[in-house]
Amino acid sequence: MFVYRHKNHTSSFNAFGMLQEYALQPLLILLAIYCGMIIYLMAWRIPLLWYGIIGGIVLALLSNFFGKINARSSYLEIGFADDHFYLRSAYEIAYKQNLKYYPLAYANATMERDTIFINYIDHTIRLHREDWDQWYEIWMRLNEVRNQG
Repeated sequence: MFVYRHKNHTSSFNAFGMLQEYALQPLLILLAIYCGMIIYLMAWRIPLLWYGIIGGIVLALLSNFFGKINARSSYLEIGFADDHFYLRSAYEIAYKQNLKYYPLAYANATMERDTIFINYIDHTIRLHREDWDQWYEIWMRLNEVRNQG
């Protein structure tokens, strides 16, 4: 069994920390919108208390929701066993979900410049060279089935 990890992979993922890490970018965008709403309310001298509380709750819920979406789409681990492979996202690593192996033949891996494209379930995953230390080894493992047959 061969396992390769993304440069951002940490062995001590916990669910809350992971969610907050991936929720940071949506949080900043939503916070800018929230601040714009507060400034608008202040300009029209509208009471802020209830709008501020409700807006803060909506801000926290939406940023965590988009954080989960970001974590599910960020693949940090790829593993190979015999003629099968698996990919795990940050969300799956944090919540310790089971591995799902797929045949290498289904991956249909292609390479363009510094990116490997892998067909995974129903979408295409991109592995960029700068994000993976063992990028060439991953490429070789993905092509083992083609080289054998």
